[in-house]
Amino acid sequence: MNAHITGQFHKYTKPLLIIAFFHELFFSIPLLGVIVTWTSAWIVPLLSGLCIHGIVLYFLQRDNCPLRGAPVVGLIASIIAAVPVFGWMAHALATFLYFVTIGGLFGNFVIGDQHHKGRASEANSNDRESKVRDAEIID
Repeated sequence: MNAHITGQFHKYTKPLLIIAFFHELFFSIPLLGVIVTWTSAWIVPLLSGLCIHGIVLYFLQRDNCPLRGAPVVGLIASIIAAVPVFGWMAHALATFLYFVTIGGLFGNFVIGDQHHKGRASEANSNDRESKVRDAEIID
């Protein structure tokens, strides 16, 4: 069963995605990311990134979610964080992908030709459909 269509996510999926988004957002700020990376000898971004993105990837895989690119790019960004320009670009890309993933899973979002509905909008859609059916029955 596809979690993206049915909206059946583990209760930790959304908070973990938001935590990972802010983790990547912090490291994508050039001066802050460089200072933390170089003063910690690359250990803080590597270990925190591997833990956070690995856990997010596990939950997205467990929920059978098709949008798994953000944690994969986040893992790569954590590994190459010590390289100044490439690390910054990888963290910026991971931040953008997490933003798209959060929007795609929990809100209305268009990817390519397909319109995806998140869990919150799915309930509203069902409400609208039932109101339309009720209106048709009354008429």
